[in-house]
Amino acid sequence: MAYTDKTWAANEALTASGFNTYLRDALRHLAEPDREVINITSGTNYTTTSTSFADVNTTDYQVDLTPSIGSGQTCDILVGGMFAIRCSGDATPAIIHFDLMVNGVSVSGANGIFFVEGATNQIFPVTLNYLLQGQDNSAKAIKLRWKTSDGARTATLYTQSGGTRQARSQFWARVL
Repeated sequence: MAYTDKTWAANEALTASGFNTYLRDALRHLAEPDREVINITSGTNYTTTSTSFADVNTTDYQVDLTPSIGSGQTCDILVGGMFAIRCSGDATPAIIHFDLMVNGVSVSGANGIFFVEGATNQIFPVTLNYLLQGQDNSAKAIKLRWKTSDGARTATLYTQSGGTRQARSQFWARVL
């Protein structure tokens, strides 16, 4: 539901319709913000050896969101996720870089918004929170992307349930 802004004139009467549009709906907008949450249950672990940013997966790690704000207004969007990763290769510490892409444009550029570095075969729980500021009311396709530090590494993002590598993964976005 869209938020509608209003500037009141002196001595302007508040009608039932105006109350519903400008007060009730504004409060609902705050209580029920636009959001999309993906609980990943595909049962597939994702891997990459790419040294260039690539989509993790456009079904499980892409959210589509259209902010319900007026034309010319802006909002902030909080993007989050929770997952487990591992990088395998030789004994040299491995680096996995992560980035977000919004409507085909990288948020960060060459090295991503964050990275994880650790020993080979070490598993890391990852929690992502990233604020996209000053967003307009156009539709947003927000994707999680990743790459490894060199092609000799294999990065794994766990989404399977059951067994020793169980992971309850999520990827989400919400308008603030």
